[in-house]
Amino acid sequence: MDQKTLVAEQLDIGMKFLEVAEKHLNIAAAVWIYRQATEDWWLYVVTPELESQHLKDVRLKLTVAQIEFRNPWIDQCHVTPVGLDDPVAVQSIEIKDRHPDEKVIEYPVTYFAKMGVENVYIYGDAALPHRVTAS
Repeated sequence: MDQKTLVAEQLDIGMKFLEVAEKHLNIAAAVWIYRQATEDWWLYVVTPELESQHLKDVRLKLTVAQIEFRNPWIDQCHVTPVGLDDPVAVQSIEIKDRHPDEKVIEYPVTYFAKMGVENVYIYGDAALPHRVTAS
């Protein structure tokens, strides 16, 4: 995927995927990042479950959600879980908490959570119906 900007339809697809994923794991935050190093989109799913479960078990839950969701666009993206102490989680939650009424926050930076990026979209609390408290 060489598209560096997400359109409303793709952001909506991401929100619908998160609804399915929330049936399998607790989600505290989620963020789309277009990484310069890989030149493609990554959906980072922040979950407190990594504090008590192995990474492979949490990845399996996300894979099951992808299979259930059955959307080719999500299948082409990298979906990866991160724990609450991961730099992606910390920075995403900090920004999200400053915009409590927003569904999606576009965050135009070139450096995010210790990595070079081209674009960042953070799902706000309004997009996460069963928000888990990160604290």
